[in-house]
Amino acid sequence: MMMRTHRKGEIVITDRMIERAVYWIIILLLLVLLVFVYLRSPTCSPETPAAANATATEAAAANAATNSTNATAAPAPGTTAPAVATCTDGVKNQDETDVDCGGTICHQCALGKSCLKDGDCSTDRCVNGVCASALSGQVVFSLGNVLYGVSNASGSAKITSMTVSITNGQAQPSNLQLQVFVQTADGVYYLNQLPADEDAGTYKPYATFDVSPIPAGQTRQDTYSFDGHYASSSYFYSATNHYTPGDDVIVVVKLVDQNTGSVLGTQQKKVLIS
Repeated sequence: MMMRTHRKGEIVITDRMIERAVYWIIILLLLVLLVFVYLRSPTCSPETPAAANATATEAAAANAATNSTNATAAPAPGTTAPAVATCTDGVKNQDETDVDCGGTICHQCALGKSCLKDGDCSTDRCVNGVCASALSGQVVFSLGNVLYGVSNASGSAKITSMTVSITNGQAQPSNLQLQVFVQTADGVYYLNQLPADEDAGTYKPYATFDVSPIPAGQTRQDTYSFDGHYASSSYFYSATNHYTPGDDVIVVVKLVDQNTGSVLGTQQKKVLIS
């Protein structure tokens, strides 16, 4: 290679010196470019507090928009969509009163399930937070134990107590009365009442008991003592003679609706006085 020299006054400039100068200029330009790119990078550039707050606000807005989109968009591959509440998911959710039943969305709950109101139950009866049996519309009762006492002096007897179970199948509290009649095995009523009096409707109960109100759909069993409830203070006696131990005594109990005066049912029990 021919090396040329250039003289300018006392300074001698060669071609190689010019090439080296060009190389250094290119290197310096590259370094300047790298520094410029580095300083422009968002991860490395310093931010003022105002710029940082603006960036955070923009990020929050972008995140909210993303969440809103994700709420309705199909899940990304490999992810599981959140479960949608239904009336068949085996979980007590939505406004259900028990698992998959009750409330305004699902079907009514079965007997024994939890409830808040009658409409939550298939029986249309919610009692103390539990679906109860449907009301029958009737009041029914049963006569249990009947106890008696015998006078040692006269040998005559009288009923001393009885147990009665009553179920109020009506939609309102009960207003009931128990009327008790006692008769001999041959149909003669005590208190000097004759069978013919029944046709005339003149039979008087041996004793009466006002029943404490029973709430709708509930059952209560009580024992009633005859002390102070007798229509007559005397011991049992028939139209012809005093009661003799060993004979059968029939206790007849009528359940009466005090609002209407109608007889709702009659139960009787034979008692053998020994």
